[in-house]
Amino acid sequence: MELRETVFWADVVDPVSNVTISVTPTLTTRQRQNLGRSRSIGTEFDGSYRLRGYLQLSGGYQYAHAVVVDSTPSLIGLNIPEVPRHQASVELRYWKPSKLMASVQGRYSSAQFDDDRNTLRLGGFYVMELYAGRELGHGVTGYFAAENLLNRRYVVTLTGSNPNPLQNWGPPILARIGVKFNFPVTR
Repeated sequence: MELRETVFWADVVDPVSNVTISVTPTLTTRQRQNLGRSRSIGTEFDGSYRLRGYLQLSGGYQYAHAVVVDSTPSLIGLNIPEVPRHQASVELRYWKPSKLMASVQGRYSSAQFDDDRNTLRLGGFYVMELYAGRELGHGVTGYFAAENLLNRRYVVTLTGSNPNPLQNWGPPILARIGVKFNFPVTR
């Protein structure tokens, strides 16, 4: 069993972000600008446990309180756009390359804001991924992978202003079959 924890505090001076310049009913104007200073304080936990043989369970969690601490008065104390407060993942993996490599992973992200003024709130989401593969020999692996396995619909960006911003959706289920070539590099 492995367990890890990291505590972090990060002050960033002059981070670049999209800053709202003006908002009208038909047009929102944003410009890439330096914010002043942002601060992110949080913790990460992750671990893994070998259930038996080639079967392993792992997971992780991150909490991040990321805010603007120095900028124009209207932005101080607001959340940094596109930084969720909570993120978590869990994975069950069977890894024996000569027979089968398979994993199923779930990822969760909590709500976050898509704009500097914290008016466009993106909801949280949960997605699952699947991977299965097998070494075919001599650095060649055949595989199948699927993302957003449950075909969940979730918003990834909002544009415009409330109450009816334009929504851009995350990708639907995406599956692929392929062959990977991994050849050793000699020097």
